[in-house]
Amino acid sequence: MVNEYENGKNTFHKPGEALFVVFTPENKLIAIGGLNIDPYADDPKVERLRRLC
Repeated sequence: MVNEYENGKNTFHKPGEALFVVFTPENKLIAIGGLNIDPYADDPKVERLRRLC
C-alpha cells in the first residue's frame, strides 16, 4: 500500500475512497488503513479495506 501510494498508483482519490492514519496522544503512528473501490466488484458501492498495522 505504501509503495502504491508513493508511486501514484493508488492515492485514494476516487469518490468514496479514503486513507486513514491513527496516532497515539503522544503522536506515535499506530495504524494506517485505506478504503478503495473494489475493482473486482460490479457494484461501485462495494469497497475493499487495505491496511497496515
